[in-house]
Amino acid sequence: MSDSTFAWPSPTVTPLNAPFWKAAGQGRLVLQRCRSCDHLRYPIAPVCPSCLSTQTQWSEVSGNGEIFARTVYRKAFGKQLQDAVPYAVAIVQLDEGPRMISNIACTDLERVIVGGRVKVYFDDAGADLGVPRFRLLEEK
Repeated sequence: MSDSTFAWPSPTVTPLNAPFWKAAGQGRLVLQRCRSCDHLRYPIAPVCPSCLSTQTQWSEVSGNGEIFARTVYRKAFGKQLQDAVPYAVAIVQLDEGPRMISNIACTDLERVIVGGRVKVYFDDAGADLGVPRFRLLEEK
């Protein structure tokens, strides 16, 4: 499932977000969709930000998107990431609308540019969970 060579922080699983992490462990990206107004949302929340409904369902999305904003960390954001620097982090605008903040796996960080097309993949987080990350569409 993963081609990572370092340990990213493990997700904190709660009853609210468990379907997200479990689907990622199966290689699927799912987001909450409001049953009242059909609003697709991320980050995960107990209430729809559009209509305040608490009725939600999980919908699978493509995992394709575009880099909306990006930065490169040259100093580790925590001890677990010391072996990873430098690494790119971006706000990814999914084709379906919501934005996610994620690491961008890329060997040439200069290629991680605003407007670049990306595709989700998943790191194994153990316990049948996965962590979504993105890579440039041209990278394998």
